[in-house]
Amino acid sequence: MTPDAEAIVAPLAELIDGTTLRVFQEGASNITGLATIICNYEGRPVIGPSGPLEALEIMQSSAAGQRRVHDIYRNLTGTPDGGHHQQLVFRAAAIRAGQQCLGSIIAGPLPTLELDGDTLRRLKRDFDLDDERLGRLASALQRPATVDQQTTMQLLHLLADIIAKLAVQSDSLHHREMELGTVHMLSRLLSGTQDLQVVLDTVARKVCEVVQVKATSIRLLDENTNELKIKSVCNLSDDYLNKGPVLLDENPIDRAAFAGEAVYIEDAATDPRTRFPEQAKAEGIVSGLSVGMTYRGQTIGVMRVYTDHKHTFTTAETALLRSIASQATSVIINSRLYIEAAQAERYQQQFKHAGDIQRRMIPDRLPAHPKIAFAYVYEPSAEVGGDFFDFYALPESHEIGLCIADVVGKGIPAALMMASLRTAFRLYACSVVEITEIMTMINIHMTRETLISEFATMFYGVFAENGRRLSYCCAGHDPPLHWRAGRIRQLATGDFVIGVEPNESFSKKSLPLKKDDVIVFYTDGIVDASNFAGDNFGRERLSGALAKYAEGSADRIAQNIIWDVRRFVGLADQADDITLVVAKIL
Repeated sequence: MTPDAEAIVAPLAELIDGTTLRVFQEGASNITGLATIICNYEGRPVIGPSGPLEALEIMQSSAAGQRRVHDIYRNLTGTPDGGHHQQLVFRAAAIRAGQQCLGSIIAGPLPTLELDGDTLRRLKRDFDLDDERLGRLASALQRPATVDQQTTMQLLHLLADIIAKLAVQSDSLHHREMELGTVHMLSRLLSGTQDLQVVLDTVARKVCEVVQVKATSIRLLDENTNELKIKSVCNLSDDYLNKGPVLLDENPIDRAAFAGEAVYIEDAATDPRTRFPEQAKAEGIVSGLSVGMTYRGQTIGVMRVYTDHKHTFTTAETALLRSIASQATSVIINSRLYIEAAQAERYQQQFKHAGDIQRRMIPDRLPAHPKIAFAYVYEPSAEVGGDFFDFYALPESHEIGLCIADVVGKGIPAALMMASLRTAFRLYACSVVEITEIMTMINIHMTRETLISEFATMFYGVFAENGRRLSYCCAGHDPPLHWRAGRIRQLATGDFVIGVEPNESFSKKSLPLKKDDVIVFYTDGIVDASNFAGDNFGRERLSGALAKYAEGSADRIAQNIIWDVRRFVGLADQADDITLVVAKIL
């Protein structure tokens, strides 16, 4: 056998079945003409002796005889029974796997004796023989076997070598079965719903069992600190685990493992790459092997195994450890993805609820005014958005206030700002009459509530009760378009945005209105809407659409303008909220 054969721990009888061993044993006996026996490493017979000699068959014809034959064969293993059978001459060949002795195969003749009266009586008693069998045994013992010693030894060594190879192969198959069982177990864990920590602890324990090592550790990389943090161990003390932080940049062993190497340490106490040699020695760690925990090109940690004696890891052991590490990594990555997906689903539900709340802030009914028809289209780009518009009926004057605003940003932050802006608008519009004062109060409120980078554009206008005048303030918002008799102009603007400068003042402007006038209020989501070529819809196209549809009803104007925007954009993603309000003077 080769000297680098893996150590075998199972008894010979567990590695090779008794029927096979008996075939070898009886074959040797038939070829050599000698009685033969196969023993384990302790010198005990694995199965009963074999031999073609009639004497052996006669001696084993009773239970007492079988026991006595076994006593005789103890001579073959160096444990003589002290009787006259010590005169036997035997040949033996050790069954070895590398430097390890699994047992021996031994052959020798039965003794030829002077069969005096005392000897015959002793044989009859020892082997429980009747007179007929005693006579046959006496005759057989007086016919000595002819032995070719050289041929016999060659045969015994050949059989011993064959038996050893079969034992090694059987032991190797046993290990492969355990390895496949471990891989299968990990596959089931991968498809299961167990807690990640349970999976990692199971992996660490199974590695110790299958690779037959003292201890196992699993460390995962914390990308924020670059530290390899312990996530699971088997058979390592708290003192060793708390020896100090393990930083990837400072540890050549783990860096090499992250680079794809299987890093072998012959003796942790003397290896210069070991960061804590004294602690390793105190823990009883000698040899070790480290592999990266990699799955589909992503390395997230290191798996280590340790032995309490010097050990050279075989290619099969290294491949198994890599396979287990990869399986464990897939479990971890899939678990993380599952957690992220669950969190994303929770966030999505929160977005949906926020969107439902925000949509309730948008007017669900248009104000009734005898002189003005209103229509609107509101399309947030996500569940929640930063666009806002609202109508407010002034209780005493029966005038209609219209506010349209666009908060900077998108998503939840913009939605929260929008809610704050709406609250301020509702609060001051119902308690303050003057438009400029309302704008000033809203601006102060938003300045207190927001950061310097958070602001909103806003237009607030009030339609007179008779529908013939629009008074308004515009704080940095896109200028509304006014259509009259085929001509379009932009309403005058110029004031600063809301929420930046608390002392900002706002100017009031006025627009006389006539029958069939159309005013379009909008947010920048319409003019900034772009197609796949990167072209914006723009204010010029918006003006053209208004001119094309201005003679229709307010609702038809709004719907047709939006259809023009959609046709222009095509299948390109909508990057911003779209809000459009149309007022037509009756």
